[in-house]
Amino acid sequence: MCAGAIGFGIPNAVIPGLREFLLDLSPEQALKSPLLTEFWESSFSCSLKGSSEGARECDGSEDIRALQNPYTDTSQLRATNMVYKATYAIAHAIHGVICNDTQCDKSAKFTPWQILEQLKRVNFTTDNGFQVSFDSYGDPVAVYDLINWQVKKDGTIDFITVGHYDSSRPRGQEFSMSRAICWIGGQTEVLT
Repeated sequence: MCAGAIGFGIPNAVIPGLREFLLDLSPEQALKSPLLTEFWESSFSCSLKGSSEGARECDGSEDIRALQNPYTDTSQLRATNMVYKATYAIAHAIHGVICNDTQCDKSAKFTPWQILEQLKRVNFTTDNGFQVSFDSYGDPVAVYDLINWQVKKDGTIDFITVGHYDSSRPRGQEFSMSRAICWIGGQTEVLT
């Protein structure tokens, strides 16, 4: 049992607009994208493209707002937020290569190396408040949640964010704690 353990995790995030986008999705919109088609079909156990492999055909009665599954729970998007930030970082880098102060040349040709060099200069904040920048090697700033494995009343383990690590903070201030760590047995103080 890992109760009382601590570890690092990718910061938890909510991606603005994603939940609303998913909840407003119609079968017609889902059909326009293989990813959304897979989302719809796996969520409702039906086929949008007609019956295939024994699955019933989606009939439009599916209620996406009543759906309770990992796809629609957009409150725990740790890895997905990394993809969100990476996509915007690449977009900012491409913009930096093909645009100047007054105009953009959308037909401009560029190399991957130009994008990599521009990525090192990217510095922006996403709509959900995450700062995105890279060092001279192209590595992002290290930012992690400090996670504590805590036992709930029903005996199951819950992962609780108890602090934060940010390598861009001044030396000695990289860690910040938001709540007490609960060690094995429920103690909140380190045993000596």
